[in-house]
Amino acid sequence: METVLTQLEISLDLITELASRVKGRFVVNAAPALPLPAEVVDRGDLIIVDETEYALLPQLRNSLGAEAVMDFAAQPEFRALEHCIAAAATSTTRTNST
Repeated sequence: METVLTQLEISLDLITELASRVKGRFVVNAAPALPLPAEVVDRGDLIIVDETEYALLPQLRNSLGAEAVMDFAAQPEFRALEHCIAAAATSTTRTNST
């Protein structure tokens, strides 16, 4: 299956065209944050944003699944990364103390 990953550093016209042409997965990295055409939001299999971009793109809040993306409890198969961060901090402390 074809997967296309695009980001908002290219023309929105091109991204919109890709949204209509791509037969497989269509992924948009919404950086830098710009207003997205409805057809891109509707077609996107995955729209990647950080908290700032999410706040700047209100049309994502109305998208199917957008609330689940921001709510870890709605996605039990995904876990927050605090355990990785804690492990990395512990590893760094051990390395620096030896």
